Amino acid sequence: MTTRRGRQSGQALIEYAFLFIMVATITIAVLALAGNQVQATVNKVQTCILHVGDYQAQVDNQCSQ
Repeated sequence: MTTRRGRQSGQALIEYAFLFIMVATITIAVLALAGNQVQATVNKVQTCILHVGDYQAQVDNQCSQ
C-alpha cells in the first residue's frame, strides 16, 4: 500500500523530469534553427579575441560593434 506522500513525491519527480525534457528539446530546436548564426557570431568573437591588437582585423572592420 503506497502512501499519499510517496505518490506525491513520485509525481513531482516525473513532473521535473518532464520539464527538463521539454527545456532540453526546446534548446536543441533553437540551436538547430539558429545554429549557423550562432556559429558565425562565435567565430567572429573568437577572431576578434585572437587578433585583439592586429591592425589588419581593425582595417577589415571584422571587430567593430
